[in-house]
Amino acid sequence: MIKKFYSLLITLLIFGTILFPILIIDILIIYFTKNYYSKLIYLVLFLLIFYILDLLLGIFIDNILKISNDFNLFKVNHLFSGIFDFLGSFIIIIYLDSFFNSINLSISIKLLIAGLHTLLFYLINRFHDENDQNDIHIESSEIIKSIEKEVNCILKKEDEDMLTCIKLMREKYPDVPLKNIIKIVRKTNNINH
Repeated sequence: MIKKFYSLLITLLIFGTILFPILIIDILIIYFTKNYYSKLIYLVLFLLIFYILDLLLGIFIDNILKISNDFNLFKVNHLFSGIFDFLGSFIIIIYLDSFFNSINLSISIKLLIAGLHTLLFYLINRFHDENDQNDIHIESSEIIKSIEKEVNCILKKEDEDMLTCIKLMREKYPDVPLKNIIKIVRKTNNINH
């Protein structure tokens, strides 16, 4: 019981540490633009609910875009993902503003907050992509080339799919991180199709 409490406390502390600067920035934007809110606690609650819903919708949108990219439905770049993130944030903040009677934000502030959150998601995704690229470059280029060659041969067979290919490569190269194998398989699959 105590372990669960401590893990929950640590999770909340990390979540709070990440959200606190964003929360302060949004509160200051709303305060200095003289938008209406009846009590500060309602504004904090409004923003926390917005962050949670925005995070959940952002995760959902990113996964849908990755799935569509994996199945070659359409190519997704960061601009396209940013547009969806912006629209999702904007829709959430409009919905929450209509739900909370004690808070009344102007359309320009809603656009500004949605834009800031989109920029934040973009920077996080870009940082994540750069770290993933660094992980792949750490590996020996000979190993990567041999994996790419084998993946290309496996995927050209009509009865093999990406999941089987990933499993085979994972068994053959246990020292290579799984996320690197997945990236190589996705890249090779996108090139072949």
